[in-house]
Amino acid sequence: MSALLDAAALVVACAGVLLSFPIGAVAGLRPAVKVLLDFLLAAGLLRLSVDPEWERLLTAAVVVAIRHVLTAGLQIGTVTARRAAR
Repeated sequence: MSALLDAAALVVACAGVLLSFPIGAVAGLRPAVKVLLDFLLAAGLLRLSVDPEWERLLTAAVVVAIRHVLTAGLQIGTVTARRAAR
C-alpha cells in the first residue's frame, strides 16, 4: 500500500509541475504558482499518510509556509503594480 501511495504522490507532484506551465501561459504567474504549490501540498499529504514521520510532516509544513509567503508576495507585487498604473 505504501508503494502505491508513494507512486500516487509522485504522479500528483508531476501533474502539478506539468499543469502549472499552461496555466502560467494563460492566466499568469500567480495562479500557476498557486496550482503548483497546491499539487505539491497534496503530494506531501499523500506521502504523510503512508508513514507519519516528522520529516514528512516537516516537508508538508514547509510547502504550506512557502505557499503562504509566495502568495502574499505575489499579491503585494500586484497591488503595487496597480497603484503605479493609476
